[in-house]
Amino acid sequence: MASKFEIGQRIKEARLGKGWTQAQLAELAGTQRQRVITWERGQHMPGSIYQKVLVGLLDVDLSDIDEEVMEMRSLLQRVEEIRARRPELGSLT
Repeated sequence: MASKFEIGQRIKEARLGKGWTQAQLAELAGTQRQRVITWERGQHMPGSIYQKVLVGLLDVDLSDIDEEVMEMRSLLQRVEEIRARRPELGSLT
């Protein structure tokens, strides 16, 4: 599974490979340049809609993001199952 930083590097390398600036990618993706910066720095992951847009624009593999999300959901579900059996632990919310 790739880290946020590794995903960001893929986005940056693909963008540079196209010869685009961050501002150009942002415009094509329908977002702001600052969001592209946070993706490339590994500060945030692109949401599912932007993942699809980036894959289409940059021909970059971002499948690791989906794997990470699925793993996190699985872990949260497991925690809730344990807490349901052990009410003294409380809930996540």
